[in-house]
Amino acid sequence: MIAGPPCSSFVFLNSHTSGRRKNRPLGFASIRPYVRNANRITTRLVILWMLATVRCCWTLTEQPLSSCMGFFPYIVFFQRVISNLIPWNRVTFNMGTYGSPTLKPTQIFGTMSCMDKMKRRTSKKLRKRLARKQKKSKKPMVKHSVNKRTGKVQVSGSTGLRKSQVYPIGYGRKIASLHQRDLAKNPGLLRILLYNNADLMDAAQAGTTAYKAPYGWRHAALDDLQQFLENEAKAGRFEPMFTGGLNL
Repeated sequence: MIAGPPCSSFVFLNSHTSGRRKNRPLGFASIRPYVRNANRITTRLVILWMLATVRCCWTLTEQPLSSCMGFFPYIVFFQRVISNLIPWNRVTFNMGTYGSPTLKPTQIFGTMSCMDKMKRRTSKKLRKRLARKQKKSKKPMVKHSVNKRTGKVQVSGSTGLRKSQVYPIGYGRKIASLHQRDLAKNPGLLRILLYNNADLMDAAQAGTTAYKAPYGWRHAALDDLQQFLENEAKAGRFEPMFTGGLNL
């Protein structure tokens, strides 16, 4: 399972507005709708990680190097649940080595066992070429302005920064080739690691395990989905594996 959730509210450049810090990863969710929405997406992503993992699928998620998403409470919870079963990996590299128009320092993290092979050395030649290209570009990555109230110089993202979010083809091809090679080499490795271990399944049921999710998953905002599943179950069109948390 490959993911690239919205990073705009997690990066350092936006930290003053989003209120996110390593020790405050939920940010100003009560007063910033875009922060609240990013929290919802990221929390739901962790739920998908759990579903993917119990189905014996690897996970890999990409973020800019300055992103504090790795400190998000639900991600920390997921790492704790799988810590005795599957290694959690984190690798850093520059996306420019895969064809990005800028250097773009990047981090990837997850359970995919081959992700360490994504790391590439950035040559001086490539650094200079990307720097020259960016200098000539009519769409810079950031723009500088002066705050009229404080007189301080402030930095904000520009259209060039948004366009740099597009993944280069080389990045996708590298992940695909490594994953295929890994499947051929260790086709049943994840299944072996998870065999007969109910911790991850238990973690999906609130109140039935020592692995209790933070905040009861409320940041996922799943009320509408819960109501839909309850209606389907009562109508006989859906039979839940677990009934904990459902009003049946």
